[in-house]
Amino acid sequence: MEIFLEIYLAVEDRQVEEFEEVKILFHTDDRTQLIQAQSPSGLVPVLEDGDLVINDSLAIAEYLAERHPEAGLWPADASARDIARAAAAEMHSGLGALRSALPMNFSLVREGLDRSAEVDADIRRITDIWENC
Repeated sequence: MEIFLEIYLAVEDRQVEEFEEVKILFHTDDRTQLIQAQSPSGLVPVLEDGDLVINDSLAIAEYLAERHPEAGLWPADASARDIARAAAAEMHSGLGALRSALPMNFSLVREGLDRSAEVDADIRRITDIWENC
């Protein structure tokens, strides 16, 4: 099962919204149909709020932060918020070598994985981001 951890943590930890969580096992024959029943685009994660459907984790985080500024999903200071948004965007869509070599798949067991120089560079970048945020 894949869990879109960043959204789950934002919603659950900060108690931002009451929400219904729909879990879909990704390694099943009917996953496409199950996802499309929740997300017209077929993309996940997805947030539905009335007629509004948002299907990108960063867009969902922005939506929740705007609706619930009291939750403190982003820093109050504008400069700190800009840095946090840049870091979130890079973590969300960058680090391609790491994503390709080590996808977040808790059901996959890997043994004897040799990391490339590109993966190591992505890992160093993540460390740098977290140390400087």
